[in-house]
Amino acid sequence: NRPDGVVSGHPRGMVPGRHEKPGTDAGVPQAPPGPGRRPDSAAVRGQAMKINADLTKRAEVHTPDMEWVPSPELGVLRFEPGAWFPEHTHGGGEEFLVLDGVFSDEDGDYPAGTYVRHPVGTSHSAWSDEGCEILVKLMQMDPADSKKVVLDTNALDWQPGPEAGVDIKPLHEFGDEKVMLMRILPGTRIARHRHEAGTELFVLDGTLADEDGTYGKGAWQRQPAG
Repeated sequence: NRPDGVVSGHPRGMVPGRHEKPGTDAGVPQAPPGPGRRPDSAAVRGQAMKINADLTKRAEVHTPDMEWVPSPELGVLRFEPGAWFPEHTHGGGEEFLVLDGVFSDEDGDYPAGTYVRHPVGTSHSAWSDEGCEILVKLMQMDPADSKKVVLDTNALDWQPGPEAGVDIKPLHEFGDEKVMLMRILPGTRIARHRHEAGTELFVLDGTLADEDGTYGKGAWQRQPAG
């Protein structure tokens, strides 16, 4: 079993009762071109959809087998080269990890491996000159969590994890939410345990297995609390 990188944690990453509409619907005008944006670029637009929104149920998906759809509240978002997203406000916060390419906004460029959190109420426009893919979660943050986070995970050192054969890179912690990268060495078996606050994971590389199946690169899984 070899997931050399797993985005893990988020026991409170999906907060029930948050149903704000994102400011990215068809009624939002396109922002004028700015740095890194092209006036003839197609805007990346989408409407919010509820995908695996029942937090009391176990869920899993294998993203390489899925078709691309309008931007969801949770999923992998692809920017075509030169695409941009008009200025919008994160009514419930935004969290993403750049999986491939370079994602950009007014504050800078974020290459693959960058982890970013935009707290509730923040706003920006976004684009990608060369194209990119990001794992993104929207409208799921605790309003009290006001810390903006930008981390180059490639520059972080691995730390000893909770068990032998497991290393972690802590990315963020607030209340009972913990976000981390986790590396599980080949042959490691993690003892059976309970997810007291629930957990979500996304396999970045390798293969992860449990009693219910095997999950390769691009697989997403949620275990409800308990």
